[in-house]
Amino acid sequence: MADFDGRVVIITGSTGGFGAAAATLLAAEGPHLVLSDLSDDSLFALTAGLPGDHAFPACQLSYPSLSHAL
Repeated sequence: MADFDGRVVIITGSTGGFGAAAATLLAAEGPHLVLSDLSDDSLFALTAGLPGDHAFPACQLSYPSLSHAL
């Protein structure tokens, strides 16, 4: 894997399958993770099992006006 030590990685949808897998794999490589999702509880549970110190704001990052087109 690339050298992520000391870098910042942002993962949206981080408590879902792919997001949680990416967070788990990357956390072992040394970056500071910023993990976002809609649920505080899910974010807290995910970060509790990861090595290191990470930020985890619960937030909505989509455009509601565009959601009908998806």
